[in-house]
Amino acid sequence: LKDDRRYLRDVDSWWSKMKDYSNTKTNFSSWHQFANEKDFPLLLSDFLFSSHGSQYKANFKFEGKLTCNQAAPRIKASKFKLGYFKLQGPEEHIPARSTVTQVISSAASPYKF
Repeated sequence: LKDDRRYLRDVDSWWSKMKDYSNTKTNFSSWHQFANEKDFPLLLSDFLFSSHGSQYKANFKFEGKLTCNQAAPRIKASKFKLGYFKLQGPEEHIPARSTVTQVISSAASPYKF
């Protein structure tokens, strides 16, 4: 959606940055390797306390306290930033939001917009 340059100017997602972090700072060569109950919480915590991910700490709500060098608690909510191109009124804003919502829904994501 960002690449078609129709609605979204920028997407600032912790997930993309965490995958980059795992590729350069860990022995994981793919996100599939840490997408499990054992590895993901510790990698997420390490990422959020690193210079690569500390700016994303405020984008999370956890079930408990996030502590350095300990596995992250379960995630209750997270967010990411979307930057839209300048839209002219509801006739452009409504289709832009509908398109983003549709993409999220089609990805079978548990997340809502």
